[in-house]
Amino acid sequence: MNLAFRIESLTRQTRQPILVSAAFLDGWAEGQEWFEPCGAYEVKGHPDKVEVFGLRQGQA
Repeated sequence: MNLAFRIESLTRQTRQPILVSAAFLDGWAEGQEWFEPCGAYEVKGHPDKVEVFGLRQGQA
């Protein structure tokens, strides 16, 4: 499975309806205003934890 699918499965655990990876936000300065950190999680198929960010309330 790909990383996007694995991140989507974390929405239940984080209670965030929209999650993105740190790699998605890398190089997008404005993105830091739209998303807040939710922590780093173990994701099946990836050796390192993946840092995820949730859409801030009121941004959708």
